[in-house]
Amino acid sequence: MPKFKPNMSKSPALQDDAWQLFVAAAHGDATIVERLIAADPELMHHQIWYEFPIHFAVRAGHPNIVHMLLEAGTNPARCNFTYSSWQSLLPLADDRGRDDIRPILVAEMQKRFNYCPDYKPLWDAISKNDFDEVSALISRDSRLVNIGDEHGNRAIHWAVLARRIPIIQLLLDAGADINARRADLQSPAHISTSVTTGSERSMRAIRKRNLIR
Repeated sequence: MPKFKPNMSKSPALQDDAWQLFVAAAHGDATIVERLIAADPELMHHQIWYEFPIHFAVRAGHPNIVHMLLEAGTNPARCNFTYSSWQSLLPLADDRGRDDIRPILVAEMQKRFNYCPDYKPLWDAISKNDFDEVSALISRDSRLVNIGDEHGNRAIHWAVLARRIPIIQLLLDAGADINARRADLQSPAHISTSVTTGSERSMRAIRKRNLIR
């Protein structure tokens, strides 16, 4: 596999320290990365074309830098563009055959928001408002109730987003965690009160259980 060689020119909108972090992440310079994020952790969340330094480290194939940035608390979900979040990092590693980086990312996603790739059939059933299929799926495999997708959405997030009131109630009965936070730290309760994603019926269904912390 040919080694990725970053060809980088400084963005005029980026402060010097942030630029140095992007360059160090792309070149695998752990000493500089460690020094910069120790002095200013917020540098990890500066963006170039909606990407963070961790995207550069994954693309260039530096598992030690990826691990260092994750340990320091970088959160790709803070990106201004939703689709440059966690779910963009996995294919970035896969496309380059980085079998040493994918497990690092997956382990961190599991730790932060209980990521599991088995979510899709349940999410599809929720989207289709298929109450019986949702009930059947979670009866066969109860862990599906609280696993997360690449954004950290649990089934209850999807039900709230889709405004599936009976399914919200079904998931709560099955032990869904209404306070679970996805990658951007939004809980189902937050989503239910949002101007853009919320609904009064969803909010009532949640508040009725008196489960919001």
